[in-house]
Amino acid sequence: MATRTEEFIKVLTVEITILQERVEFLSEKMQLLRESKEKIAVLEHQVAEMTKTKELWGQRGWMVMTIALSAGFSFVAVILGGLLTFDLNSNRP
Repeated sequence: MATRTEEFIKVLTVEITILQERVEFLSEKMQLLRESKEKIAVLEHQVAEMTKTKELWGQRGWMVMTIALSAGFSFVAVILGGLLTFDLNSNRP
């Protein structure tokens, strides 16, 4: 017949085994959590880069449109000036 101390040791051994399994399980989950946090950080960085790139291309688009409009208006002004000059010179008696 087992003594009370031996039974207590067996119970403690079982509890220690259970606690070790739980610690191992939690360690695995913590590793998964760390990996998930790293993936989230990488995704946040990629989204920030994409947003910055989109804003930069938007600014470049407005800049190109401004230059194109300026060139177009300058071209129209030159054509109108040339036509006006031609008209004034051709109507002289």
